Amino acid sequence: MKLRKAFALMLAAVTAAGVLSGCGSSKIGDYATTQVAKYGNETIYLEEANFWLRYEQITNEAYYGQMYAYFGYDNMWTMPDGEDGGTMADTIHTATMSQILQRRVLADHAADYNVELTEDQKAKCKEAAENIFKDFPNFTEYSDADAEKIAGYMELNSTAYLVADAIKAETEIDVPEDSVAAYGIEYITVTEPEEETEAAADETAEAETEAAAETEAAEEPAGPEGEALANEVLAKAQAGTALADIASEYEGLSVQSADYLLTGETSTDDKYLKTIGMAAGDVDMIAGDGSWTIVTRLNDKDEAATETRRETAENEQRTEHFNAVYTDFTKSAPKFSVNEKIWEQIKITDMIYEAPEPETEAAAETTAAAEETEAAVETTAAAEETEAAAETTAAAEETEAAEETTEAAE
Repeated sequence: MKLRKAFALMLAAVTAAGVLSGCGSSKIGDYATTQVAKYGNETIYLEEANFWLRYEQITNEAYYGQMYAYFGYDNMWTMPDGEDGGTMADTIHTATMSQILQRRVLADHAADYNVELTEDQKAKCKEAAENIFKDFPNFTEYSDADAEKIAGYMELNSTAYLVADAIKAETEIDVPEDSVAAYGIEYITVTEPEEETEAAADETAEAETEAAAETEAAEEPAGPEGEALANEVLAKAQAGTALADIASEYEGLSVQSADYLLTGETSTDDKYLKTIGMAAGDVDMIAGDGSWTIVTRLNDKDEAATETRRETAENEQRTEHFNAVYTDFTKSAPKFSVNEKIWEQIKITDMIYEAPEPETEAAAETTAAAEETEAAVETTAAAEETEAAAETTAAAEETEAAEETTEAAE
């Protein structure tokens, strides 16, 4: 099953408003009727807060769980996060309440920015809610909210996103060219071979002996290593061979790239210090402690890198403007309080995402046959589309474009 992430559902946490603790009962009953927070006169129930916490938990596990496992965290939520000694579980637990507040504060200003969800956007929210149970069949074990309620949560979230987009769009952007103009480099790093332990050397010698006994073919002489290899790479690069072509000739070598500002760069990296005075096309080598880096300056100015830096700077300015506006909003927003006695009982402990079972060959054939049938039906239907259907398609595309803009606000 291919996971579908219908929305980037969570807003970046803005903590300027803070989350206020409040008194209340610590008894948890039905999540749909247990009060966990108040926003002015609005009661926020545990069902909503728990949904957002579990949804963020399971989607993060699905997309990043394997990456954290690679670094030794089979349970990613135990990973330290921040300087306060907390874990990722602590961070998301706190962020969930901040975001519940933020959605409401922003939605209160929807009319100020002429934001109102269209019927198509509401339909997308409903579809996304239904897809949760398709993508994560075990999600009902951790959240009691049904698709109808989830669709309502998503509508509030989408409204908040559109307001955030509108706030960012009104920002006056000022990015001087000399603050983003950059040049690009490519480089190959050659390292000194690691010394083998005596045991490893014995195993290698034994393996080589066995291999030699199995074939009469003469072994090719070993290639250069360490500094000798670096000098060979340097000579080829200075003769005009592209680093990518050189790397393809040697096992274990790869080309990497970077870019630096033409003026005002603060990096102390040796690659920058070496290349800032080089002309486009020049090649040189940086000798380090047990390593040699062959580096070439690609251009006088890298347009793609410059544009990327410009977009980053513009987004930073939009975010700064958004944070300032949001902070002002919170000053006049209704009081927000959290029943910490309830909320502290809802914790992230174990991983909950269950990877889908791989399809069997028979199931794959059945799926393929079904897809062929569906394609045939769609082809027949396409031949009968009317002008009204075309207009519906156009409206759907506008909705999709609006969602992509919304995801960019994250």
